[in-house]
Amino acid sequence: MQQLLNILIPGAGLIIRCREWLGFSLALIFAICGNIAVAGWLIAPAALPGWFTWLASMLTLFAWCLAQVLFWKQGAALVRQRARREQAETPSETAGVLRA
Repeated sequence: MQQLLNILIPGAGLIIRCREWLGFSLALIFAICGNIAVAGWLIAPAALPGWFTWLASMLTLFAWCLAQVLFWKQGAALVRQRARREQAETPSETAGVLRA
């Protein structure tokens, strides 16, 4: 569910994983730049300069990609952390053997 939510609303998956400020910042950048891009391409193309529309579109794409990369990197880090914790909790096979 977190993956789908992060794809549809960039940054939402990070908010769910307790990285609130990072997720909120990415969602805000995505929303503002996305609205400017839609306005520049569809609603009032004559009102906004072409370079501004392109810049907003590229920033929207960048925010979406960055949100996906950070979400998946944090997921991999959580898996590694969980594996290390489980490995530390399991007693080693030679813990009870005395060495001569």
